[in-house]
Amino acid sequence: MRPSQSSEHRDLVVGARLRALARARALDPRAEVSRFGVFLLVGGTASLLNLAIVGVLTLRFHWTYLPAVLIATEAGVLLGFVLNDQFTFRRLAGAAGTWGQRCLRFHATYAVGQTLTIAIGAGLVVLVGMTALLAQAIAIGVITCFNFLSLRVWAYQSRRHRRVEQPG
Repeated sequence: MRPSQSSEHRDLVVGARLRALARARALDPRAEVSRFGVFLLVGGTASLLNLAIVGVLTLRFHWTYLPAVLIATEAGVLLGFVLNDQFTFRRLAGAAGTWGQRCLRFHATYAVGQTLTIAIGAGLVVLVGMTALLAQAIAIGVITCFNFLSLRVWAYQSRRHRRVEQPG
């Protein structure tokens, strides 16, 4: 090995070890439980905003349900993104791309989550004969976990370029 190759190899090995250590620390179970708790608080806050907007638009301004809930849902998702980005995933945000990229991935996660919530709820009502309220509660519980895991492993995954060792 040439001296420069030896130095490059050492740098690659040290870099790989540091990345492995960072991944191990990022997946610390205590940190993840704490992160999930913050995620639930943020979700509750976004839900309260959603309800307030639906209430004001339908009761005060006499809007119909669909336009009111569409605006309320987007406001809740945006608030959820801003708060989760700032508090829940703040240690991961810097390596997870730009603010806009994270926002788009957050929205994509929630769009899939909403679709799955409806599908699970409908399936429990139609196929199992469950009451709508219980079916919706179960679907929300399942999709809350899905959303957290999707955000954690996809939306807030490190997007930093990794140096790939060339053979030879």
